[in-house]
Amino acid sequence: MAVYIIVGLVVVAGLILAYRSIGRPATQIVDPLAVLRAVLDAAIAASAADSHDASHGARHRIEACAQQLETIDASSLDEAGDDARAKLAVAVDELIWWTRLSERGAQSPSPGIQRAAGALHEDALHCLDGAGRALASSEAAKVRERSV
Repeated sequence: MAVYIIVGLVVVAGLILAYRSIGRPATQIVDPLAVLRAVLDAAIAASAADSHDASHGARHRIEACAQQLETIDASSLDEAGDDARAKLAVAVDELIWWTRLSERGAQSPSPGIQRAAGALHEDALHCLDGAGRALASSEAAKVRERSV
């Protein structure tokens, strides 16, 4: 009889533990501005790649940035934060294509591919600059909001 009581208590404890774990969010809730800042920093660092090996590694880092951007809930951002997210999404997409063209240009140097890669890189840097300004504006607004 004691065995049945012990087994019953273990089953009840397991059910309580399962119920408590189901109620938790599946992922940690993170600050979207912190994710945007991390993506911006990683994209700027990856955009400085020059050689074929560096651009291959940069492409993987930039693709990881694209995945991180997808985790951000746009409704939790203010207008400046959403603007930064949109500009970062464009910049990351252009950087992915830039790294692909750079890898292709290293294999068979073509002036057209090099010009296209250069144009993508330039526009991506312009978008990263705009995203940085928008993100700084959003972070400043968040600090002002906390102080009020």
